[in-house]
Amino acid sequence: MRNKRVVAGICLFLALLMVVTVVLSVLGSTAKAVSKADIDVLQKQKEAVAAQRAEMQQNINQLLSEKSGVLEQKQVLDDKNELARQEIELINEQIGLFTSLIKQKEEELEKAKAAEKAQYDMFKSRVRAMEENGSYTYLALLFKAKSLSDLLTNIDMVSEIMTSDKR
Repeated sequence: MRNKRVVAGICLFLALLMVVTVVLSVLGSTAKAVSKADIDVLQKQKEAVAAQRAEMQQNINQLLSEKSGVLEQKQVLDDKNELARQEIELINEQIGLFTSLIKQKEEELEKAKAAEKAQYDMFKSRVRAMEENGSYTYLALLFKAKSLSDLLTNIDMVSEIMTSDKR
């Protein structure tokens, strides 16, 4: 039995050796010889790929230069925006100052209107008094005064009225 196994193993080994030999001979016969034309075609393909590569590199360089130009434009626009923002801040500060100045002038106007009204009221009362009592003179004031302080008050009042009339 042992002999049968050894013989069977040898047969199997020889069968495998024959199959490998047949396969190798088939593969060897299908191998093709390389010709000069095949090499030339591959060389032309290589040159075409190299030309495409150079063209792509040129496009990349052009895009990089355009990118740097765009970045420069962006920087210029950013600087311009910053200046505009600063100008807006200054204008807002000016608006604030002008607003406070307007309020101040409105207060002055109100005071001036109040002073004008008071002065007009004094003028009306003076005119009414002059119509009711007649015109005042220094001599009339001297004789109508009951005391020295009353005389000085009357002279001061006439002086103020004359000053006011001159204004």
